Amino acid sequence: MLPSVPHLFITAVVALPVLCRGDSVTQAPASILVNEKDNAQLFCNYATTSNTPYLFWYYQRLSGSMEFLLYRSQYSGNTERFPGDRFSTELDHINRTIKLNILKTELTDSVVYYCALVASGGYSKTVFGAGTRLIVKPQRTPSDPSVYILPPHNSNINNIACLATDYFPQNVSMTIIAGNNRREQDKSKGLLSTSDLSYSLLGFLDESKDPHNVNCSAGNTHKSFPTTDQLKYSCIEVQDKLGDPQYNLLSLTIFGLRILFVKSIIFNVLMTIRIWVS
Repeated sequence: MLPSVPHLFITAVVALPVLCRGDSVTQAPASILVNEKDNAQLFCNYATTSNTPYLFWYYQRLSGSMEFLLYRSQYSGNTERFPGDRFSTELDHINRTIKLNILKTELTDSVVYYCALVASGGYSKTVFGAGTRLIVKPQRTPSDPSVYILPPHNSNINNIACLATDYFPQNVSMTIIAGNNRREQDKSKGLLSTSDLSYSLLGFLDESKDPHNVNCSAGNTHKSFPTTDQLKYSCIEVQDKLGDPQYNLLSLTIFGLRILFVKSIIFNVLMTIRIWVS
């Protein structure tokens, strides 16, 4: 898990490499994909006229806050080393490169890492690279999706939704068919839940001409709406309840309890009046 440490004061943050008196920072590639528990290495090249530059690594979460990670100079090692030593740097002051090494990557390491340069010499401008996004793919036992069809809640709406949940990995695409309408949902739209490392995918079919005859497929799982049971219960559920002896008995019991409650109120009122009169 990434550490949470105090910020260093940042005087300039930019989205692209910035030139400052001949100083520049370049990061490539823009993103790196690794499997969970694998090691990752991020690269940074810098140019400066200073003989004693200071190099930094920061990371930025989706929330937008930037956190200090490591500091390195030509004459010092890493000034921040964390439990387990998962984060370290390799500085080559001759070729002007600094690498960030991450051992046994975790899902929380999936953030944007920024390389930064501060050149000595009387000014404190901080020059940032464009950043490298690290994407850590989770490890989990493969599982097929559970598929649910969400039909329109009334006859005036023809939109249909299909939901696939609790599957892994993210190689499940979706197909929704209603009559002659067909909609494909790409697997890249699947969202990862970090709590159980499973994916979910939601697809919509708008303005279907036949919203009550729907088929949805996600991976190897297929669902139809309505099913035989859904048709049976949607047609006779109310009729069954009206003719169900247990349902009628329950209604009579509630009615009787209400009568007893009203009688008890009337009795209490009469007794109160009698006591007041006497």
